[in-house]
Formats: sequence, structure tokens, C-alpha cells
Amino acid sequence: MITMNPALRDVWKTRSRYKVLAGGRASSKSTDIAIHLIRLSRRMSLRILCARQFQNSISQSVYALIKDYIWKLGLQDEYQFTLTKIIHLHTKSSFTFLGINRNIDEIKSMEAIDMVWIEEAHAITKEQWEIIDPTIRAEHSEIIISFNPQHRQDFSFQRFIEKPPTDTVVRQINYDENPFLSETIKRVIANAKEEDEEEFKHIYLGQPREGDDRSLFAYSDIDRAMDNDMSGVDTSGVYSLGCDVARYGRDSSVISIREGHKIHLLQTFKGYDTMEFSTQIDRIASRGKTPDAVFIDSIGVGAGVVDKTRQMGISHVVDANVSMKPQDTKVYQNKRAEMYFNLKKFVETGGKLPDDKELKEELLALRYFYNETSGKIQLIKKDDLKEELGRSPDKSDSVALHFFRSVRPMALRYHGGANGTSNEWSVYD
Repeated sequence: MITMNPALRDVWKTRSRYKVLAGGRASSKSTDIAIHLIRLSRRMSLRILCARQFQNSISQSVYALIKDYIWKLGLQDEYQFTLTKIIHLHTKSSFTFLGINRNIDEIKSMEAIDMVWIEEAHAITKEQWEIIDPTIRAEHSEIIISFNPQHRQDFSFQRFIEKPPTDTVVRQINYDENPFLSETIKRVIANAKEEDEEEFKHIYLGQPREGDDRSLFAYSDIDRAMDNDMSGVDTSGVYSLGCDVARYGRDSSVISIREGHKIHLLQTFKGYDTMEFSTQIDRIASRGKTPDAVFIDSIGVGAGVVDKTRQMGISHVVDANVSMKPQDTKVYQNKRAEMYFNLKKFVETGGKLPDDKELKEELLALRYFYNETSGKIQLIKKDDLKEELGRSPDKSDSVALHFFRSVRPMALRYHGGANGTSNEWSVYD
């Protein structure tokens, strides 16, 4: 017999426009919400929207959690399960699952939604909330908000914990109020407290971190990517040069090379003018196989390097202005943010980086946030990063330039792709 957490009973018994459950992991928040919605869907006809900030596939939603508890409760014969929805056969209640970031217009146009569950709501922006809230306008409609607090300045924390709206029930709950914890997870939590009490407080007691910055790269991912053992790495894919041009006297110009899933720093140049640096690019680009792309940072003096390399006849020069519009305009504020997130994907999926102390420091110092106006992802300003590091992040910028846009390997360019098609090959595939 599956029962709900008695600590949350008063939350479900209280009628309110907003119900907010916040706290650390292993607190039963998601489980209790899922069972609560299942119970309601059997009693009356409801249109229930289950939403989260990012949902690239149905597997990233709470679809599996709700389906799992329907089966655990022995109610599977009452429901129809489609690829994207769950429908009660008698009451006609329906569960719909959407990612907010990519479907905000679809959510805006929805009508007669009775209940919304916003999961992992820490990532919801002010702009998105101002669209979602008035959209849910059916009589007695209800919005359930659940999240593990991340940063004190996040909009969701400020809006629903620090200054909750009227007609709101706020319940902060942690693992110590969950009567269903296994002995195994209790030991995991105890070990976490012993190892790092501050991290324990954040993860399991739901204490937000100060500030709203987020680290772009994890230490473990960078360490793995900088493993000295490069054997077995596929280097047969894209061959490109990433050229970061020094803007000021103390900055360095850097050229890095990418060969498939391996990136290595070639050389740094200090005090070179545009002609001297262009000559170095030509020397490297002319050595061995022809690059599929030569990405050159074209902001400021870099524009002169783009012009000179093209005049010198270097093939496939790409004017990489990182302030321009990104390919995915719904997610990223500018191209700089997009290309660094493409680098992040490269690292997380097994890409290799050179074992370089300065590069590591620069990557780990990178943080991102959601623009207050647009809700899109952007990185902290380069000048702020330079002040923090005490130098310009020249090496990381050179590495990130390889992911400025998509190209195809030379071997495929003239054959129309792997199957004779014209499909574009991503620089981070």
C-alpha cells in the first residue's frame, strides 16, 4: 500500500492558488505531488500540465514518475498511455508534458488548464512566469511549484520563498521529514554530511547558494577531458583552427587545433601585430592537411586579422564575431554563450582537452545566468572574468571558437556527406 507523506497533508487539504514545495533532495516532494495529481485525476475531469524549464524529450519530464506510480497503485487499467500524454479513461483527465523554454508560446495559447505542476522551478525566469501565471485562469485553477533552491537571487526563490504572493501555501521540507527513506539513502546522506557540510546543507537541507552565478563546467568533467592519455581518441573528424586575437598589450593571441574529438593548444603569441599573427595562422594552416575551418575572433583588432588572412589566400576563414545572434535564439543571448555551451557538450561527451593549468582555471571561472529581460542564457562579461583571473581568458576563448558554428570535415564536403547527402556535420558531433 503506497501512502503519501503525512508531513504534507495540510498542504493538500488547503485550498490555494499556489502551492510551493521547496527543500533538499530525498524529501518526497515529487513523489507526493505525483500521487496527489493521480488521486485528483480519478475524482474529476482535469487538464493537468506538467512543465519544467528544459525538456528535450518526454524522458526528461515527470511522465515516467507518474506512470510508475499509477502502476504501483494498481490503477494502470484506468489510464491510457500515449507517447506524450496520460489520460484517465473514465474522468477524461489528461496529463500533458512540456518544456517551458521551447514551448512558452504553446503554453500561452493553452486554454482551460486546471492544474499546473512546475517541476525544478528554480530555473523559471520572471518573464516566463509573467506568461504562465495569467495563462492558468480557469476557475479554482491551481499551480504547484517544486524545486531544490539553487541560488538566493534566483527569481523563483525570491518570488515564492522570500516574498510569496497572496493565496500561497509555502512548505519547506527536507529528508528528515520523509518517513519512507531507505537505510541506504540515510547512509548516503550521513556520509555527505561528513564529507562536506556546506554542500550537504545545499543538497539535502535546501539552503540556497549566495549569488546567482552558475559554474558552466564541472571540475570532474574538466579533469576527465584533460586526461593525459589521448590514445583511442577519434581524430578523424573536423580539423579546425581556433584563433583568439589579443585586444590589449598584456593579452596573448592563441591558436589551438581541433582534430575530431581532440583539441590541443599549439602556441601563444604576445605582442604580435595583426600582420605577424596572420602570418602565424598562415604558417600553421599551410602545414599538413587543409583546415575545414579557421575560426578567427573578429571583434576589435581581430577584424583586421580576418581581412589579412583572406588576402593571403587562407581557405575557409570564418569571421567569428561572438557578439552576433546565436543559432538557437530561443535559448542563448548571444553567440558567445552558445559556443561555450557547445564546448560544454563536447567535454561532457568525451572530448579531449590539453592538460593546461591556465586553460583549466579559465574554464572553471566561467559562469552563466539567465538574462533578466529575455530569460536567455548568457555568460558573465569577459571584462569581469578578466578581473577575476587577473588576465584575459585567451586560451579558453581559442578553444571555444571551434564551436562557433557547424562545419563538415573536408573529406565529406565534396562527397555530400556520409551517405551522399548534403547534411551538415556539427563541429561538436
